[in-house]
Amino acid sequence: MDQLLQHLQRVGVHNLKSDRVVMLEILENRLHLASEIDVLINELLDKLHSSSLKKIMLECPKILLDSLNSTRSKMEIVGERVVYRRSLITPLNVSIPDYTRVD
Repeated sequence: MDQLLQHLQRVGVHNLKSDRVVMLEILENRLHLASEIDVLINELLDKLHSSSLKKIMLECPKILLDSLNSTRSKMEIVGERVVYRRSLITPLNVSIPDYTRVD
């Protein structure tokens, strides 16, 4: 199991493992590695039954998820997350609150 997690790490799949749960997270678009990632996650899912783990959670971009055919067939989508990005080049217009100093 640990070798699989290390291999996943090398292809850009970050992971956190506790005694009962493994969380996998793909932050960047790894579409060019989708087939390798799909095989590795499937191997991990197969080993789930013979381990003390109870759950594997995966968070990744939708475009990549659409390419993980075997993984999608074995896992259930339970929610979606929307990430909003904003450039911070233009400063936010936030006023400084007034306060009174108490000695």
